Amino acid sequence: ATKLNYKNGIAGAFNSLGIYYHLQARYDSALIYYAKAISIKEKTGDKKGVVSSQNNMGIIYYSQGKYDKALQTFNASLQTQEEMHDTVGIPNTLNYIASVHYFLSNFDKALSFYLKSLDLFRKTKDKHGLSQAYNNLGIIYSELDNLDKAIENYTNSLRLANEVGAK
Repeated sequence: ATKLNYKNGIAGAFNSLGIYYHLQARYDSALIYYAKAISIKEKTGDKKGVVSSQNNMGIIYYSQGKYDKALQTFNASLQTQEEMHDTVGIPNTLNYIASVHYFLSNFDKALSFYLKSLDLFRKTKDKHGLSQAYNNLGIIYSELDNLDKAIENYTNSLRLANEVGAK
C-alpha cells in the first residue's frame, strides 16, 4: 500500500494495527495507530472510516478511565455521523456516550442517551441493537430504583435476544 501510495490501504493498515494493539491491551500503541488512520481518512474524505477509528479510540479512553476524552471523542464521532445521516452508526455511538455517563453515575444523562438510541434502533428495526438498548435501560432503571421499568426492559431485551439467537 505504501509503495503504491494507496491512501485507503495505508489507513486501513493503520486501523488494523490499532485494533491489534487494542486487543493486546497496548492502548498507547493502539491510540497512535488509530490517530494515524484518522489523519489519512480525513484527508481522503473517508468519514465512515474516521468515525470507526474515533469510536475505537473512545473505547480505549473509556477503558483507561479517561472519561472526558472518551466523551469528547464519541461526541466528535456522533457529530460526523449526524452530518452523514448514519442511521446505523448513530445509535451505537449514543450507547457509548450513555455508557460513559452511566459509569460516572450520571444516570439521568445516561437514560436520555439510551432512550435516544432505543428510538433509533426501533426505526431501523435492529433487533440486536434493540435488545442491547433494552438491557441498558433495565440497568439504568435498576439504578434509579424503578424496578417495574427495569423488569419490563429486561424482559424486552431477553425476548429480542432470543429472537436473534443471542447467547
